[in-house]
Amino acid sequence: MELDSSGGSGLILSALTCDQWGNNSDSGYCNPAYDQMWLDQGVLTDPDARRAKINEMQQVLFDDRPQDCLRLPEVIEAHSPKWDGFRALPACGIGQQPVHADSPRRTQGALISTVEICGPGALSDAILPVIIGVLNIANEKAPGRGAELVATELSIPIESLLAASDCDGSPGSIGKAAIALSNGSIRRVLFVGLGDKPDAVLLGKTSMLASAYGEVISTLALEAPNEDEAVHAIVEGYLIGRYRPGRPGADADSKLKVVTANPEKIAPETITRATDSARTVNWVRSLVDSPPGELTPPKFADAILQLAENANVRAELWDAKALRQRGFGGTLAVGAASPFEPCAVVISNEGSSKTKIGLTGKGITFDSGGINLKKNSELVWRSPIWLPAPRSRLLRSKRFGATRA
Repeated sequence: MELDSSGGSGLILSALTCDQWGNNSDSGYCNPAYDQMWLDQGVLTDPDARRAKINEMQQVLFDDRPQDCLRLPEVIEAHSPKWDGFRALPACGIGQQPVHADSPRRTQGALISTVEICGPGALSDAILPVIIGVLNIANEKAPGRGAELVATELSIPIESLLAASDCDGSPGSIGKAAIALSNGSIRRVLFVGLGDKPDAVLLGKTSMLASAYGEVISTLALEAPNEDEAVHAIVEGYLIGRYRPGRPGADADSKLKVVTANPEKIAPETITRATDSARTVNWVRSLVDSPPGELTPPKFADAILQLAENANVRAELWDAKALRQRGFGGTLAVGAASPFEPCAVVISNEGSSKTKIGLTGKGITFDSGGINLKKNSELVWRSPIWLPAPRSRLLRSKRFGATRA
């Protein structure tokens, strides 16, 4: 990247700093290491040194992919064959990388993050951003137990910071602050609204929202009557929030510290259940995000069979021949529009109960659609029907012709 005429490095790089969340940042990307690079390059006077630092920032953005392009326009390029030494860049979006049909990236959705349950003393052990819950009592914001604890442990004027923040204590409201500590470091604080009676569901949603900060230390568990349920919700919400399409393991270094009054009373199974739940949700999301040219019926079936094997349940694959023998004519007819034959996976788990329960899931990776016989209003509410499975729908209308959705 070239430096602009004013000696700065342009708007694009600054738009992806944490401070631009809610302003010029469209994605809410926040990477403290990137922010530090931005500050460092701003004080460098040697052009080569600044250019090297900016190139380092560009590499971070390329690797992190803070923005995903939803539209890839067709571009025709022409240049002399005598030109060489060029590296192809993404057609759209910062860090956008090509997806290959045999890429394993989209068959996984779990992010591996470090989760630590700790006591109040952990607040002074790190410089991670602190997540603090704010209550709303009689339409007035009020600091929760976490705010009082942070004020005591770090000698931070929490009440004055909260008073100046945009967080009013209502669910979903947010306020950000930063304060210089006596050791010269900067401590970031994120205030999040919890309403008047925060429950586990709200704590999970709030933790999901706060996960945009990356590595954090959360005091939200202190605001709930049942810390075990609160920890489960906070961990689950954080891991779901850290999901990035097509980037399994990209945040392997992400760290979540959850402060509780009695960390020794939090059962290890609580973390295990929350982690397993979040990874399963993210696994499903990664399949939903997969384009139909990559996640074909055989690959979709393989992913399900692998999951069943890991869960120690019995799974059986019905290929096109088996579907024909069992009378699945409609499935075979629709699948005939694709070069990949349809299939089905039957999963069973033998329990001790004599009652049998059967569930059927429609997993569409391709639907030729045919003539659109549905009203536009029906198409809107029908969209979620396809969400449990990766899909591509070819919706035809007289006005738009064939459109992939």
